[in-house]
Amino acid sequence: MSSVVVDDMSVPWRASSQLWSVSAEASADALGRGGLGMLIRSATGDPSDPPPSAERRFTPPLDLRAADELRLWIRSTRAADGSPALPFYLALEAATDPSGSGPPWRRFLLVPQAGAWALQRLALDDMPAGVREAVAVLRVRSLDAGAAFEASIDDLMAVRPEPLSDVDSALLGRFDETFEVAVNGEPVLVPAVVDVPESPGDRTPPFILITPWSVLPLDRRAGGDDVVDNYTDAGAFVRPAPRSVQLDFRIDVFAADRAQKAGLLEGVLGSILSDPRLVAADTPLQMVSIEPSQEDAALLVPGRTPVFVRVTTDVETGPRRLLGLAVPFVLAGSLDARDTAELTAI
Repeated sequence: MSSVVVDDMSVPWRASSQLWSVSAEASADALGRGGLGMLIRSATGDPSDPPPSAERRFTPPLDLRAADELRLWIRSTRAADGSPALPFYLALEAATDPSGSGPPWRRFLLVPQAGAWALQRLALDDMPAGVREAVAVLRVRSLDAGAAFEASIDDLMAVRPEPLSDVDSALLGRFDETFEVAVNGEPVLVPAVVDVPESPGDRTPPFILITPWSVLPLDRRAGGDDVVDNYTDAGAFVRPAPRSVQLDFRIDVFAADRAQKAGLLEGVLGSILSDPRLVAADTPLQMVSIEPSQEDAALLVPGRTPVFVRVTTDVETGPRRLLGLAVPFVLAGSLDARDTAELTAI
């Protein structure tokens, strides 16, 4: 498994309180692909009221043992970074049905900037085994009934990050059975294939061949500090900054005649030029047309007219680790008598 759509948010989740109005709206589509997302409008309640929530139940339960993360996109009118000035006010929870003896698994949702989409990568490392293999309920919960906001949530996916495979899958999704040609007078959708020279299989024109051409790790980016991307009741998970990797691809069209080939090439070029964005495992990347080097051009057979594209993606460089919450304290007593000083948590 690389990535699986858990919920495309085209059907709104069930709200627990009249404080929340939950709907499916085109304006809540995170990546602008013509779909719907979930829009939550929260009215101001009394801070003493039970915090509202919206949930979806899964039958059969979700088995997330093959995934490392849940990913979703969020945009809200109210920022939240966990600081005293901008406290967290939303969390995603997961639970079995019936719920176990402990509290549900939970992640606070980070909103770095009001009004801007942000990708949440919610690591499953600490999800209890019993919950992870049978998630019956996913719930977005308010942490403050008095908080008013309007939040959009979209594209909930279960992901095991495999950067090269994710880009391969995204390219296949872009070009496989996207274009149509006539074969013996009948319309046929043209398949796309990712080239594996060691095992080419049977290929009958027309088809589009996507050949991985080169893989180049790039220099570490300046300011590549640890990334904090998971906030919990117990602390925060951090991971080493990822490294960027440059992936080049050669896209060839194989067809029965020149007219058919030219038409398919026009389709491939039109797709790249009109929308160079490539969404891999819920992450938008850029697809850039490039000119092959002289060495690469020397390998081309006359008559072949491939398109070369470049995609840059990130590769993780280490696992996440949990940093527990720090406890501030006051040391009261004489500096000359530390053995009798009192340590008080605050």
